[in-house]
Amino acid sequence: MDATNLIALLTLIVLVVGGALSLLWSKVNAMSQQIADERVRSAEKYITTHNMERRLEQAIAPLEKMMERMETQNNQIVQLLQKHYAEAS
Repeated sequence: MDATNLIALLTLIVLVVGGALSLLWSKVNAMSQQIADERVRSAEKYITTHNMERRLEQAIAPLEKMMERMETQNNQIVQLLQKHYAEAS
């Protein structure tokens, strides 16, 4: 094998490896762009803290009203029981 064939072989190897690296690099860039696009799409699905607080307040408001009614009823029952036992004594 003379020097000319050796240089041609090395040039061929460099070109093949360079082409493979170029192809790999383009695939990595394409995947990076897809990941960035997916992050943007998934971020659009999240709700803001203001919307979350508003939704929680809407969900909790009926429960708070029910709790207040139950506390009022419990207080009335306790007062009736206290009145009943005070009259019985």
